[in-house]
Amino acid sequence: MKRGKWRRGAFIFLSVLLFFHGAAQAKDFFKVQKVTQLQYLIGREHDGPAKPTVSWTGPPDILLIDGRTLFFPRKNKLFQVYPADGQEAAPLKVALAPNGIRFACSSGDGLMGMGSIDSFEVSPLRERTWFDKAEWAKDSRTLYFTRSGGLFRARFGEGYSDKLFDGVTDFFLSSDEKRVVLKSSRAEEKEPLYYLATLGSSSKEPLPRGGLFTERRGQYPFFRNMSGDFRRVLIEKRGAQQKGFILYRIDWKNLLSESRTILEDSRGAMDAAFSPDGSKIALTCRDGAGASSMVVLTSLGDILVRFSLKKDWVYQNPLWSPRSDRILWNYIDTDKPEDERSRSLISDVKGVSISFLPVAVNPSEAYWSPRGDAIILKQPDRSSRVGSYVVYDIHRKKLKELFKDDKNRATSRPVWSPEGESIAIIDYSTFQKREKRGDTENVYFREQIFLYTPSDESLQLLW
Repeated sequence: MKRGKWRRGAFIFLSVLLFFHGAAQAKDFFKVQKVTQLQYLIGREHDGPAKPTVSWTGPPDILLIDGRTLFFPRKNKLFQVYPADGQEAAPLKVALAPNGIRFACSSGDGLMGMGSIDSFEVSPLRERTWFDKAEWAKDSRTLYFTRSGGLFRARFGEGYSDKLFDGVTDFFLSSDEKRVVLKSSRAEEKEPLYYLATLGSSSKEPLPRGGLFTERRGQYPFFRNMSGDFRRVLIEKRGAQQKGFILYRIDWKNLLSESRTILEDSRGAMDAAFSPDGSKIALTCRDGAGASSMVVLTSLGDILVRFSLKKDWVYQNPLWSPRSDRILWNYIDTDKPEDERSRSLISDVKGVSISFLPVAVNPSEAYWSPRGDAIILKQPDRSSRVGSYVVYDIHRKKLKELFKDDKNRATSRPVWSPEGESIAIIDYSTFQKREKRGDTENVYFREQIFLYTPSDESLQLLW
């Protein structure tokens, strides 16, 4: 046998051996079991109370709760991913694909696999690996994830991963999934460094320092002041005496080019937001006299409208509807009592049609429905009482509370169903038990899953 053929044969044999060895490891490690209860734990690995995390994907409709529990609302079934060795508290994460059919799971001791919801069988990756953050591509076949300072890619059914970039602590995919922003945080740096790269290329270009602002409204964080395709970015001029904003176009080499200065008489709090379709920008700013206003521009920097409704109001935090036809603006009304000052209004892109929401709000918790016909808002916390969530119907201009009783509920953030018909929310207010192990005390609360349907204003206890 020739040496080249022997080497290829040995490589194939070794690959098959490693694959089946990995399959045996995955079979011995991962298991998916039907469970009968949900528990929320405060105490272990927590600095303090934190909300349960919930994401909703499909069809088929599946809720992923706390990163490891799968709930099927239509079938009323609950499954949980466990290490097969029975170590229920061992670190384990699940990332659910957009189509609700595939998932990836990762253990803290370095085993990662991909599985299918219909069979719950997990196929391992041949190398020992795990993920810190994982995000599926829209095709539900490709998974991008970070591990040990690198960005990796794995494809369903291939059984291995590829390293794309080093020196990465976080990443953001463009809306067309052709580009990626890489975040690099170093201990000696006061602020994170961001780089822009094209997937499939090893080169990366730095983005302006201190010029990118992230926000999380859905499953994954996004940049407010950069278009979803990463082709335009709006930066506020920095410096005590500087005014205005710089709008950059990003060329095919990922370099900033064709800059344009806009609103040269103003300063802002850098809450500019690109519309989901990338055609417009909404932002708030102050003029030389300190008066606050709302501004809508085209993506080229041309002003469509600049308006203010009352001289003393301070505007902030514009949030676009999914269809890019409406904007939710937060404003501060200093004429109202302290806990009632944070308000909201909704306008069209020309500032002509305006609706005032009749409730004080927490500006960081506002969630448009996928259809853009309703929005979830949270009322501010008051003294010892947690603020409640309300739903505002855009067309009927009606406001309804998710929970109509007087119970002071601790809840997860509400999550819209993919088609925008329902809202899932978890209540974890009911004390269940207290458990002490050595110096560690764990407190358990029963989690109850509710489904609210805005069309008929019904609230259903699912679990």
